[in-house]
Amino acid sequence: MASSSPSPSDIEMAETLDSMPSASTDTKMAETETVVSSSSMPSSDTKMSETLHSTPSSSSDTKMSETLAPASSFSMDSSTPSAASDVKMAAETLEFKPSASSDVKMDAEAEKAKAIADMKAQSLREYYKEEARKLWRVQSTLLEMLSDRGYKPEKEIKILKDPDDQAVEEEEEEKKKKKKMDMEEEEEQKKKKKKKTDMEAFVNKYGKKEFNRKVLNSIFVKENEPDCKICVFFYKGITSKKLRSCIKYSYSVQAAIGIVVVDKAIPEYVKSFIEARFNPDIPSFRFELFQEAELVVNVSKHVNVPKHVLLSSDEKSKLLERYKVKETQLPKILVSDVQARYLGACPGQVIRIIRPSPTAGKFVAAYRVVIPTPPPPE
Repeated sequence: MASSSPSPSDIEMAETLDSMPSASTDTKMAETETVVSSSSMPSSDTKMSETLHSTPSSSSDTKMSETLAPASSFSMDSSTPSAASDVKMAAETLEFKPSASSDVKMDAEAEKAKAIADMKAQSLREYYKEEARKLWRVQSTLLEMLSDRGYKPEKEIKILKDPDDQAVEEEEEEKKKKKKMDMEEEEEQKKKKKKKTDMEAFVNKYGKKEFNRKVLNSIFVKENEPDCKICVFFYKGITSKKLRSCIKYSYSVQAAIGIVVVDKAIPEYVKSFIEARFNPDIPSFRFELFQEAELVVNVSKHVNVPKHVLLSSDEKSKLLERYKVKETQLPKILVSDVQARYLGACPGQVIRIIRPSPTAGKFVAAYRVVIPTPPPPE
């Protein structure tokens, strides 16, 4: 059979079919699209799913819990700067208080400062009390010294007595009058006891703060000679200006003798001022300077110090006439001697010295004439 040749329409259809992709080619294209789609960025659905199903990190939880927790539950151990700043902000918001260790340190410093202040106050109180005791002894020695010179206070000095003990003193005086006790030993013990009581009262009253020495200023009058007066002045330190005020006041009250008691050392220019202003040969008008340290203890009451008595001008004349001697022939004692200053002796006066004796009881050991202190060697 002879074969028939294809028609033109069949040829066009065959070409059309050959140009269409095959099944394997479709499969490869699908795989290629799948690979590209898997390596490309996630779709919007995938992003949303990841956002909804993701959980917050541990650091975010820690921040939220530390922010919402009370002040007492904060942890200062922050691993990152952001966490530390969050803790600090939350602490400031909730008025975070210092830790217990800082409180203990502040309390310790406060107690230390308080202890130092108490020690200073205690030492100051002890200083004031010691100064009051010293001034009480100085005033007591001064009273005894002026009593031995024959002077008594123009007005009663109540500063050395405790007002609360006045009733007790009156009872003691009445008992003495009734019983008329003349035993020297018992009276001496009572004096010592009363002296101690007076000093304690003085310290309790004036030893609480710095003592004002002006309250010890007083005027003394000689017994049986009311016109003979002595003014006593107390100062912490002495200057020529203060000395002039003392002299002016002594003139105003007609006091011929002045005694100035100072705590500090007496300057040399003040001593020179006294020597130039007053004539040492005139015992009726002069000024005497004492330091408080010289009057704390009454040296005339010492067991090894014999009794010294200052003779009057009449007694001196009788003495020289009796022994047929001149004044220059008598033993000498310097005007700067402790006993001469205690008695207020001036050059030219005579002092009688009485010593105890195991056989005669007492006897006059010597007479000494007071002479000026020689100038220091050049």
